[in-house]
Amino acid sequence: MFDALTRGWNVLCEKPLLLDLVEFEKARNLAKETNRAIVPVHNWKYAPIVRRATELSRSGTIGTLRGIEIETLRFQDCAVADPDHPNWRRDPAIAGGGILMDHGWHAIYLALHWFGEEPIDVHASLHRPAPNEAEDEAKLELRFPSGTANIFLTWRAKLRRNKMRLVGDQGEIVIDDDTLKTADDSVQFENGLSTGSHHPDWFAAMLPDVIAGFRSPEIALKSFE
Repeated sequence: MFDALTRGWNVLCEKPLLLDLVEFEKARNLAKETNRAIVPVHNWKYAPIVRRATELSRSGTIGTLRGIEIETLRFQDCAVADPDHPNWRRDPAIAGGGILMDHGWHAIYLALHWFGEEPIDVHASLHRPAPNEAEDEAKLELRFPSGTANIFLTWRAKLRRNKMRLVGDQGEIVIDDDTLKTADDSVQFENGLSTGSHHPDWFAAMLPDVIAGFRSPEIALKSFE
């Protein structure tokens, strides 16, 4: 990343983006000095079912957003491209953590995206198979000025599923893997959130905003922060 910025390139980076605040500050300063963008991959924002939930929430369908619930159930960590090497997701030296840095990455930026605010407090509890191993289960509570986001993530479930709930003062929106539910409607989408792990269609839908961030780095700054 740092070499790319020094060369005058923009950067599109998958998770884990950066592992400590010192490197974060270094990257932020270098991006400003070179007038280049660092764009983290927030591809879950572009899943069709999530985009529709976002549109409904922002149109006032459920009134003012007060609560978010995000549940990610997996019975194991995601497979890697090279089966002969250990999964980087379980190596804190590479990933910076376990499921919190893997699936938690998506859940947290969605909570930030939906509330449109900075959190004012956070509580978390983690389960580790052994003291020095990465966590395989996490519970988080993020408190925002307008409400609270509760997030549950596990690699220890008996099934694979994603569920999200946006609660407003006038109703709620529920994403049950491939089905979007409101008080007046229920729509099934072609693919569920738990279908696969690469999601090339979400990535493709994200690219116009990536390009916009490359052309105007200030646009990318909010996602980077």
